[in-house]
Amino acid sequence: MIRILSMAVSLSLLMGSFSLCLAGSSCGVTCCEKMQSLITQRLELTDEERKDVFEILRNARNERRALVKQLRAPEMTQEKRLAIHSKIQEVDVASRAELASMFSEEQMEKFDEIMVELREKILSCLR
Repeated sequence: MIRILSMAVSLSLLMGSFSLCLAGSSCGVTCCEKMQSLITQRLELTDEERKDVFEILRNARNERRALVKQLRAPEMTQEKRLAIHSKIQEVDVASRAELASMFSEEQMEKFDEIMVELREKILSCLR
């Protein structure tokens, strides 16, 4: 359970901030492009699977963006902020469950490894 929560938080961090960082700035590859490439190659996805996976990730990112935008409202109270953070976690858990239903156990483990790897790259860019 802790591993699932940890990975949900990792996924949230990654998906919420991957556009801030360049994974290979010397060649102009963004973290988003790097993530797509790694997921497609390491998970050996077909074109159809790739399309479905990135649609799930894109939808989750868009939902998170809308929720984060609400966090910036001037009348934001602590209670409202906590409720929005809870909704963000729900989005992350739901997207992760959707991915888990598509992936084999081995693919899910590889996906988790990719998320950890990219999270570390993002954090190094933000330091």
